[in-house]
Amino acid sequence: MVSSTSTSTSASTVLSTKLWLFLLFVSYSLSLNNVDAQSLNDVKKQSVEGVASTNTWKKYKIFDNEQDRFGVGGAVSRAAAFVSSTATATTDDNDTINIKVKFGGNNTIGAETASQATPLVAALASSDSETKGLFRATAKAAKRGGGGTDDNEVKSSRSSKSKNGKSSKSSKNGKKQWSPTATELFFAGDPRSVGEGTTGNAVNAANTNEITLHVSAGSMYSLMVLSDGSAAAAGYIQDINEYKGHLGVVNRVEAANPLVTITDVVNLIGDAVVAPSFQKVYAGVETSPGSGLMHSVFIDVNGNVYAAGNNGNGQLCTGDTSSRDMPVQVLLPGQAVSAAVGADFTLILMATGDVYGCGSNQKGALGLGKSTTQTNSPMLVDGLKSVSSLSAGYDFAVFQTISGLFVTGANTFGQLCLDPSEYDDDIIFIPVLLLDWDIESFKAGYQSSYLLFDDGSVASCGRNDAGQLGDGSFDDSSRTVVSLSSDTRVIKLGVGPSAKSFFLIDSLKRVYAIGSNSNGQLGLGDMDDRNGPAWVNIAENISFISAGDTHSLFS
Repeated sequence: MVSSTSTSTSASTVLSTKLWLFLLFVSYSLSLNNVDAQSLNDVKKQSVEGVASTNTWKKYKIFDNEQDRFGVGGAVSRAAAFVSSTATATTDDNDTINIKVKFGGNNTIGAETASQATPLVAALASSDSETKGLFRATAKAAKRGGGGTDDNEVKSSRSSKSKNGKSSKSSKNGKKQWSPTATELFFAGDPRSVGEGTTGNAVNAANTNEITLHVSAGSMYSLMVLSDGSAAAAGYIQDINEYKGHLGVVNRVEAANPLVTITDVVNLIGDAVVAPSFQKVYAGVETSPGSGLMHSVFIDVNGNVYAAGNNGNGQLCTGDTSSRDMPVQVLLPGQAVSAAVGADFTLILMATGDVYGCGSNQKGALGLGKSTTQTNSPMLVDGLKSVSSLSAGYDFAVFQTISGLFVTGANTFGQLCLDPSEYDDDIIFIPVLLLDWDIESFKAGYQSSYLLFDDGSVASCGRNDAGQLGDGSFDDSSRTVVSLSSDTRVIKLGVGPSAKSFFLIDSLKRVYAIGSNSNGQLGLGDMDDRNGPAWVNIAENISFISAGDTHSLFS
């Protein structure tokens, strides 16, 4: 069953400034140096094709690549060149630039206009006329921030909130130190995924009676950091002969395995020792549906990384391909702050901003180049400097760096937000620049990606067979927009590497669900898929959501 609409969204989507910039940037990378002679028809085809009939004002940003990315003079010139128009610009005492452009001409204005200011240039363009329109922009001076955080749940260096929305503090080296508060954990979907053997799916969010610091939903299993810092795992094993140890505990059974604390780990010299206190856990995704082959990653409070489960491609980073049913420590050159887990690969973000990868690179997910098909030990991902956050799906990865947002891996469904028709191969083996500015947050799902901008708007791309892109359709897309009502400002995203479901949390702490609901994992009281945001009736103040293939975790 499919539900294609939601009462929580209006009929028309309000498209934000950064969403339009995203659509334009991805398609044309702001290569505006040679567009002086473009006709209005060409411009309309490139910028508003397929949406001109909505009769709404279009918003997008124009950046200047020569003047600290936000140089106003160059941006104004590019704006005029882009629409092939005559233009005038004036400034006032507040460094506000008012630009008027009349479509149809071929002249451009000079880059000297307000060249000393450094604002963001927001352009509002009307597209309801074939030959006429008024192009107006108002740009206020703004400074660009810097730095980074330990996860993509928060905006790089600009937020005082941690991944779970709790307070955090900065250390002497400027890195954010995660300081979470324990919260109640709820779930929806297949109860076996949280270790409950009861029959029947939980189609509404149910209390697990667990208090957690961090959680992660994988393929039919769950990982948690409990309030005392211990890691715990629960989940369903369909075939014990195929179980490779992703729960991180020995003596599991072919059934729903209840929540069990991980008491032991293996250190660097191969000895079994008492498990440390943990801060983060990352549950994986099956290498193929029904295979039961997956792996897990754990980070302790000292930044040490441990891995357990399937290691057929070296994804545990242990230097071999032997699977482990007990978490084994990974040899790394320093402290880790976060990780990302795909089907057969692992990415680890260090406190230095470097990223190390291990496992399979056959689909380019590690970004190590076409010649490297597999690495059993952590290998530095070249070309990525000062990474602040990362996320991985089934067969691809996304990184936020000081230079912008980079993507690598499979692009079969457009999950890299790159148009597959523009590439000879549907695999990107070296990280390529998607956007050259900071965004609020981003997440990778199974074979879909989601981008949250600082104005609360959300873009999506990739696979959409369950409506998980949230644009009201079931069509795959290399770039589209999540349908949101005008009063909805999203502040957090919730998904996971095995999930075709997707969640939003808005500024009023309301939760919205999108996508696959075959097991009731959206928590909407039924098992109908949604291709647009639907409000989840959950009374608790939810600040973090992790989605798996058959269940979702809310904390």
